[in-house]
Amino acid sequence: MMANDTLHVLALNEINFELVKKYILNDQGSYKGWEKLFSLWQFKTSSENEYANLEPWIQWVSVYSGKKYHQHGVFRLGSNNIPATQQLFNSLTNKGISVGAISPINAHIDATELDYYIPDPWVDDQPDGNLWSKQIHSALRQTVNDNASGKISFKSAFTLGCAFVKFGKLKNTKLYLLLIKKALKKQKWAKSLFLDLFLSDVYLAYNKKHRSNLNWLFLNSFAHIQHHYFFSSKYYDGDKSNAKEVVPLPLDPIRDAIYVYDQILLNVFKDKRIKNLLAITALSQVPYKGEKNYYRPRDHVNLLNRLELSYKEVKPRMTRDFEIIFEDERSLNESYAFLKEMNHNGNYLFGDFTKTNKKLFITFSYKYIINKEFFVKTLSGKDINIADEFVFIAKKNGEHCSKGYVASSVKISDTEEFKIINLKQIIENFFDQHQSTS
Repeated sequence: MMANDTLHVLALNEINFELVKKYILNDQGSYKGWEKLFSLWQFKTSSENEYANLEPWIQWVSVYSGKKYHQHGVFRLGSNNIPATQQLFNSLTNKGISVGAISPINAHIDATELDYYIPDPWVDDQPDGNLWSKQIHSALRQTVNDNASGKISFKSAFTLGCAFVKFGKLKNTKLYLLLIKKALKKQKWAKSLFLDLFLSDVYLAYNKKHRSNLNWLFLNSFAHIQHHYFFSSKYYDGDKSNAKEVVPLPLDPIRDAIYVYDQILLNVFKDKRIKNLLAITALSQVPYKGEKNYYRPRDHVNLLNRLELSYKEVKPRMTRDFEIIFEDERSLNESYAFLKEMNHNGNYLFGDFTKTNKKLFITFSYKYIINKEFFVKTLSGKDINIADEFVFIAKKNGEHCSKGYVASSVKISDTEEFKIINLKQIIENFFDQHQSTS
């Protein structure tokens, strides 16, 4: 295939395009990347009706598989067991179409068949054989999973530093320095934007080297910022707000996200190899109307040890979720019964449980403020204070919405709205058409 027969997919997770357009219209000419994106064919998508199923790790699997949740049954991050050959990436390679992917959330991919593959930080997929892919994936896993506490290991910092020297675009230097400055001023959202900007640079470098037919980049920082800082948007018209120590006035994390993504989009549009572009959000977010605080265990191992649980391994997942692996069913059932009843002043700490084959998926679901005296009972009945075991993430600002958006340089549908499960067939049709004419 020639350059015109390749497709670049930007998976812009959960971005509310309507919110972005308000910023663009208010400051026309300042966001040329977004303006270019919004000048393309525009479509809207829909997904599930039940809110519990509106999770990105569920709905992106629907994109990869072309199946609704009740058909594919993947409900947890890291639990995608659909055969790789039945999902978009490997189904294309089986047709002789070359594929490269960076950070596709909850994908299940046979990396040996891809030109390049860096898995998302929350799954156990193996990267491609390239040393850079392996090192970047390892560093991202540590950095992203410890994002709430702000910890970056020396090894991860060194790895990302070396990768930055190799892949970071010189034209982005000023923006990288600005984000570092913001992060040092405790503007927490800058760190995730830095990582997305870096991943976009890696994406463009990998594409230049491999020239794959399908090139896929998943970006998540905008979704993260909407979840935590929607109330700080200049266009939020509700009655809620974030504390001044969380987002000092007049800062606007949404505007910062739009600014960084504008540069990412400009870099993509200026790349002459990129002829066909498809930007997909799968879902979107709207302001949350309730009251909920997000906390995350600071050190999962230390927490479980203090609670006196008997387990084999613990794996942090996105935000408040984690998975505990046990040696036997007895330990699993004992821990499940204990954690299910654990509470502070009658309010349960954990929820959203799933038991499968010596594994317990669990969410820290406590939604109230954790004060300095946060006593619970251990497995043996001792009273201990575990206030220091949790780190505050944010007040919940944004919640999932089934509406999604698509911007495309090619007309992919005769209707303005369609189901996101149709995206797999749409992408496959693109390549089928070009193969039949080549």
